[in-house]
Amino acid sequence: MLTEVKNQFKVSLLSIKYSILRSMINKSSFLFSVLLMFISNASFLVQWIIILSVSDGADLSMKQILFLWGIMAGAYGLSNIIFCGVHYLPQYIISGKLDAYLVQPKSVLISIATSQTSMSAFGDLLYGYAVVLIASPSVITFLYASLFIITGAIIYACFVTIMYSLLFFSINFRDLVTTLTRIPTSFGTYPENIFSGVLKVLLYTIFPIGFIVYLPVRVLLTNNILIALIVILFTIFMVVFAFVMFNMGLKRYSSTNLMNARV
Repeated sequence: MLTEVKNQFKVSLLSIKYSILRSMINKSSFLFSVLLMFISNASFLVQWIIILSVSDGADLSMKQILFLWGIMAGAYGLSNIIFCGVHYLPQYIISGKLDAYLVQPKSVLISIATSQTSMSAFGDLLYGYAVVLIASPSVITFLYASLFIITGAIIYACFVTIMYSLLFFSINFRDLVTTLTRIPTSFGTYPENIFSGVLKVLLYTIFPIGFIVYLPVRVLLTNNILIALIVILFTIFMVVFAFVMFNMGLKRYSSTNLMNARV
């Protein structure tokens, strides 16, 4: 068992390595994409600078906004560097290209997740660290940020996997689940305290934005280790849930649904 895990880990690292190397073949294009994404993210902070300057900002601070953007951008960036392949699941499932991964002796989901990377995602990751350290330049902030960027990346990749696993049961869900996978990045850059009621509950349940960014921001602001442990436990839960959902769907893929998907 331990040997299998070790071998899977080595294969995954090699897959990630070669995916990154492929994206960096054209260095000029790679650097331009990274820089463009960095600038694009930075431009969105201007709106919050304006909002805080013209309002009393009683419940908000620029530090909180910087942490919010930093963790969200960093988590999204890392997720699309390491696990970008999960975004190709609809294509693989519907077109039948998943077959190529089924014959491999390694985990199908891990092989798919680590098979692709995004050039612009490096800009998101660099921006995330830069913004967080601008808000609070310290070693403890860097360590916390690294932890939550990693957990956020895993949770986001798992969420996307769970959503796209629904396509195994019906390809008619494609437009719906594609829209749902965009919700974390849409809501994750807005402060938690502007939401309430049912919407806030959804952001901690159906859409795990609370665990990707809101709780991590609380830890960065309050140094609450208990909340950090909750985030780690939830990350483990999401990994297990994602594998369960994907493997359940994979059984459907090997049946008549595969023929329907190819039609």
